[in-house]
Amino acid sequence: MNRNFNLVIRLPFAKWNERNYGVFWILSIVLVPFFIVLAGGSLDPVKLLLIPLLVVCLTSIVNFEITSAIFIISLFMDIWLQDARPSEIFAFFLIISFLFTYKFSSKEINNKLNYYFLLFALCCIPSFVNYERAISYLSVVRLIVFFLVFLVISISSTNFEKIEKIFNLFIVMSVLNGLSVIYYALLNGKRTFGFAGIMYVDYVGIALTLCLLKILYSNRNRLIWIIAFCIQLFALIFTQTRNAWISSGIILSLILFQFIFSNKNKKFTIIKKGLFSFAILIIIVLISYQAGNLNPSTYERLSSGKPKSESELKINTFVTRGFIWLTAWNAFKDNPIIGVGLYNFSHVSKRYNTIDPVLYKLFVEKVSPHETFLAILSETGIIGFIGFSFFLFVWLRTAWNNLKICKTEREIFFARMIFWCSIFILISMVMTDIWLEGHGLMLWAVFVGITIAFGKIIINNSAKSVSIGL
Repeated sequence: MNRNFNLVIRLPFAKWNERNYGVFWILSIVLVPFFIVLAGGSLDPVKLLLIPLLVVCLTSIVNFEITSAIFIISLFMDIWLQDARPSEIFAFFLIISFLFTYKFSSKEINNKLNYYFLLFALCCIPSFVNYERAISYLSVVRLIVFFLVFLVISISSTNFEKIEKIFNLFIVMSVLNGLSVIYYALLNGKRTFGFAGIMYVDYVGIALTLCLLKILYSNRNRLIWIIAFCIQLFALIFTQTRNAWISSGIILSLILFQFIFSNKNKKFTIIKKGLFSFAILIIIVLISYQAGNLNPSTYERLSSGKPKSESELKINTFVTRGFIWLTAWNAFKDNPIIGVGLYNFSHVSKRYNTIDPVLYKLFVEKVSPHETFLAILSETGIIGFIGFSFFLFVWLRTAWNNLKICKTEREIFFARMIFWCSIFILISMVMTDIWLEGHGLMLWAVFVGITIAFGKIIINNSAKSVSIGL
């Protein structure tokens, strides 16, 4: 059974014992220089702001809740530390904090998803043959961190309250970033993503999914969730990102469809559910219309497909994706069995280029395939794709099976949130490959961990009910 050690302290003014004091200084001596090296010795003010956050992480290493909160917040930091995102760095603090504050048995680690991930990892190994740079092997660390993060989340999320804290913190950060998007969009009329950067277009889809489910199925704080939903919908529109509009539109439509026709929700008749859903659709339409009035440039990209600047040209869907996908497909055709190497496409894409060199340099050079399944195919070949498909399928099936084992409305509510967020990630994978590295990979690990944890919570709750009945 999980339990906290006496090491857990209350920050910031708790009295430390000798062990905590020693741990803090040992980690400070080892990790602060390491962090400065990661920052490249830069005096960039944005990167320097991370040093106080690092100190907070070090002082809170013995309080897992604080460390996990910082980890979620780090997902919204749009900076690179060499080739890593802050969440990938702070994942190590999450893991260390877990080891300090939790005891667990081998039975808690034993989960079928672990074995399917191991299968995927083994299927990636043949692709390493095509690595030409020794540093490329460090990319394997990403897979290890992904596994450890979802393992930590699956063990530490022992009740619905902990899962809800993760979801609510994520929504709060998404709303704050949404407000910054709205502010700058109205201020200068340009395309903007807020302090979270381009990742926000996928974050907001998950946050909108969570908010809509809370509006439909939760009786608590419904007005707050409606306001949060509206803010984030405005922000999503102002990002002017078509694939994000499509992904969010699909998931919100599926949720409303399921809400109307599901027989599990007996609080409303089908007519009332239809009217409620219609009201939500009216809100969405009105916000979409008003966004165009407030910022006339919002829908220009949709109608013209023409980028307004060189920086926008780099991420313009209609112009660039075709060039990138063609090059990635060429890489797959040349290496169909084992691929060009996991996370290696951006380093070797020039070999498989068949477009004009100028266009290649402008659109394709040093970028990833920009589509999850094509990325797996081109970088790990058919072998890796099979392993990835098995892992993805078992994860989604686990999320679906969670819906079937629920007995109470509260359990169904959380199962729905986990399931629909999982479906959104799947839809987003068709549009982009952000889920394979950086912040996206870490966020995906969180949802995989929560999916596993949910099943354990249901089993524990059932066991408690039986023991009480006896």
